[in-house]
Amino acid sequence: DTWRAQQEAGLSLDATLGFNDRPAFRNGAAIRFQPWDHRRGEPLRLQAMPLLFMDSHFYDRPTSRPEDLGQAMAQWLGEVREVGGEVSLLWHQRVLSPDYGWGEGFRLLLKMLSSA
Repeated sequence: DTWRAQQEAGLSLDATLGFNDRPAFRNGAAIRFQPWDHRRGEPLRLQAMPLLFMDSHFYDRPTSRPEDLGQAMAQWLGEVREVGGEVSLLWHQRVLSPDYGWGEGFRLLLKMLSSA
């Protein structure tokens, strides 16, 4: 229902299909796709691009260690590069403040992406 509503509202891309609690390929692949409209029996015009990871996946989980952040992000990004995939990444703007201290991770991510 969400994708149909987004399409009807004029959106052409949704980049939010991901897990709330861990990095992963929620749809099992690093590709953009057209979700299937089961009511109409045809694909929607709207495209969906999977969300691979977000900031909280690395900072809010008890198994995460700040020193492992670069290695973890590199592993996920490497998988996407290896298959020529396309994903979205989310770093909330509020966590860039000194109150959170997650800004260094964002700068590291930008460096990794710019060296691709």
